[in-house]
Amino acid sequence: MQRKGMSLGITMVSFAALTTGLALAQDEGGPLHQIMEQVNAKTTAIKKSVRTAVAYKKAQANNEIVPNVQELIRLAKEARGLGKEAAGKAKGEPDPEKKWTELMDAFLQQSEKFAATVSAPSTTQAQAKSAFGVVSQSCTDCHNVFRVEEDDSF
Repeated sequence: MQRKGMSLGITMVSFAALTTGLALAQDEGGPLHQIMEQVNAKTTAIKKSVRTAVAYKKAQANNEIVPNVQELIRLAKEARGLGKEAAGKAKGEPDPEKKWTELMDAFLQQSEKFAATVSAPSTTQAQAKSAFGVVSQSCTDCHNVFRVEEDDSF
């Protein structure tokens, strides 16, 4: 009976160590990765806030949208200087650092326009959602160049 308990315990400890090791191995952890994780969190929060009229009114009442947009602008300014790190991930781009700067400037500009839009108390949910769509498109433009998925060729 003791042998069964010992083998169960050893199996559980081994499984926990393996799981922890795999989790640590998948962590990319560079400065750009950390910033983009935060950008993803802020854009998700904004997206939820502008999704419906009720969610927009609630987010406005709780003053959630503008601080999230301001943080997004801060992160964009921070990420703009990381063109060298992003350059290694570009596919088919002759001057990836220049392209990174252009795309970050576009994202920053659209984020600032969105901040001005949602800061106005007269802005409706439809206007906010439309303005955020332009910000999302600037994200997509960057992902098309710098976050190209790997080909699954056999």
